Amino acid sequence: MENIACDLCGVREVRARFAAPDRLVTGEIFQVVECLRCGLVFVNPRPRESEMMRYYPEDYASYIPSRGVARFIKNIFLRREARRLNRSFPKGARLLEVGAGSGEDAAYLRDKTHLTVAGMDTSTDAAHAAEKYFHLQLLVGTLLSLKLPIESFDVLRMKYVLSHVPSPRELLAEASRILKQGGMIYIFIPSVESWGARLFGRFWQGGEPPRHLYDFNPTTITRYLTEAGFAAVRISHSVVPNTWVHSFRTVLAEYPVMRPLSRLFFLNPFSALLFLPLSILAALFRASDRILVVARRSNTQHT
Repeated sequence: MENIACDLCGVREVRARFAAPDRLVTGEIFQVVECLRCGLVFVNPRPRESEMMRYYPEDYASYIPSRGVARFIKNIFLRREARRLNRSFPKGARLLEVGAGSGEDAAYLRDKTHLTVAGMDTSTDAAHAAEKYFHLQLLVGTLLSLKLPIESFDVLRMKYVLSHVPSPRELLAEASRILKQGGMIYIFIPSVESWGARLFGRFWQGGEPPRHLYDFNPTTITRYLTEAGFAAVRISHSVVPNTWVHSFRTVLAEYPVMRPLSRLFFLNPFSALLFLPLSILAALFRASDRILVVARRSNTQHT
């Protein structure tokens, strides 16, 4: 384990938010804290980078393609995203999916846009899944270790990635380096200012320590992007009932007598419909569990 200073502003003064267990692998308890200067939320102390892969099971959700109702709903939003990308970028523009997981999203965008789509992930399990399910070959490594050419992509897409990395500051600096001038970055992240985060606290699925080393709000992510050389930051709030489903299931699973009900609730494909109205309302009030952050790389020079 290691104790760290705030990745965003560098101070060590924090307040405790809550303690929560690793619910997937070890059961270890982790402290989640908030920086007193800038408000960044992070796990501290935390596992060292060399230890992190032991906290990701082989059947981690990101490595398994969605199915049934979940896939149908996901494809609705991916279809909208594909249309937006086709409108915004010329044929042959290069898109890199950072943290592609099973490759499901990258494969959809490869097939439904006129962009040239590539993907990468740190996990060999993810790379095997992408090849198996979607005939998509992922680069394996971190964005920093791959050392991709300067200004080699027009678009970067990061879905639920920034929370997992040891230093969002370093990742975004590298993202700025490999993006062309005027290139766009699309970041999907949970928001700690959501209704769900405030209601569920340590049970909130958007947190998930220790895999989520960091959690953000609109202020902290905007500062990160500005300092990394991005401009014109735009934030929208998504409709994500599944986070409510997962969080409610976690609350039920805390009580042994309720665990059978929690499993039934989670496995029911229509559970998301129960929380859909609340999720829509949260998005309208800019208090959604997930935010989409879009920014443009400014005309800075990289060497």
